Amino acid sequence: ASKILAPTSAEVVLEKAGARPGAARPGQVRMLERSPERFTAETVCPDPTWLFVVRGFWDYRTVLIDGRPAEVVPAQIAMSAVAVPEGKHRVEWQERIPGGQVSFWGPVLFSLIGLLLVVRE
Repeated sequence: ASKILAPTSAEVVLEKAGARPGAARPGQVRMLERSPERFTAETVCPDPTWLFVVRGFWDYRTVLIDGRPAEVVPAQIAMSAVAVPEGKHRVEWQERIPGGQVSFWGPVLFSLIGLLLVVRE
């Protein structure tokens, strides 16, 4: 189920050195996929602009615009933002758990050690 979000004319502040006032004409965002750890959206913007997302800023995420890595910057207090060029683009936002790849092996190793102790007795 896709959803088109209506643009607003609210002012939002980027927490980035060198940020300056700017404006862009309204665009569209259509959500293609959404879950707690990821979303995929399609944007259509007549001007270069920022996509503001209500997700706190941290380093454990991957954001791609049209398959290329994009820089995410903090905005407001509990938001993050990514620059989106004019035109039609696909934004893929993936949150990661710190150490998530390593933590997968913890239960596996525990099970193997437990099995080894049972077999040994």
